[in-house]
Amino acid sequence: NYGVEDVNVYDYTDMSISPSPTGDMAYQRWYPTAINLANGKILMLGGIDGNGKGVGMPELYTPGVGWKSLPGAYSNEIATDWWYPRAWLNSDGNVVAFGTKGYNKNFSVHMIDPSGNGTIETVRTLPFQTNNSLPAIMYEQDKVLVLGVDGSAWIMDISGDVPRFTKTSDVGGGRLWSNLVVLADGSVMVSGGSSVENELVGVRNAVKIGDPSTGDWTKGDVAEVPRLYHSTTILLPDGSVLSLGGGAPGPLKNTNGEIYYPDYLFDDNGDP
Repeated sequence: NYGVEDVNVYDYTDMSISPSPTGDMAYQRWYPTAINLANGKILMLGGIDGNGKGVGMPELYTPGVGWKSLPGAYSNEIATDWWYPRAWLNSDGNVVAFGTKGYNKNFSVHMIDPSGNGTIETVRTLPFQTNNSLPAIMYEQDKVLVLGVDGSAWIMDISGDVPRFTKTSDVGGGRLWSNLVVLADGSVMVSGGSSVENELVGVRNAVKIGDPSTGDWTKGDVAEVPRLYHSTTILLPDGSVLSLGGGAPGPLKNTNGEIYYPDYLFDDNGDP
């Protein structure tokens, strides 16, 4: 429900505007990560090809031009740890990324420069373990919240040349295939998940709200429906959160949603 003034519309009657990019990606990619860059280009990392081989070659998409491989940023680690590399753009224009499986049991953190033919440097390792079913989210510029397999939560500061990590209070275990969303007041909400991957064992229907400024987590209200694999959360314009899906495959196939109303939407009397 957006007016025309709220979106960018290409006028294809104006032939000075290229109506479509040229060139396809050089690599097939299943479960890759796409990162928007500050210059409007898109960096593509990881994924596997049609033969199940991991892709270690990044590719750069330029609107109106097409795709370009970045051989200078090729990574054997990303080719091995290809499942949705966790990656974010920092304020210096570089991309900070890490895998979720642990290449040689080592969760390396990479700094990728997407300019030219690209470069990649391993700058440190994670001080904790994560996996592909645990979420991470950027909640403000250069600040990323990451969940660990042991129920820990970490703030990763990606400004500068080497990311820095600060441990918050534990969010608690049983959050496999949970979701993180940034709320309207800058706090972060985790919802859904379970103790056993995509099974109704140790289901976590209660949300938790994290305050990045203090590192504390507080328990919120309880959802009615478990949200596991293939679920998502979206902050809505009114400050509420839409929680959707979960399953397919899975113990549930949720083609439904719920609305969560954070406490900041109510006054001290509980009125909207």
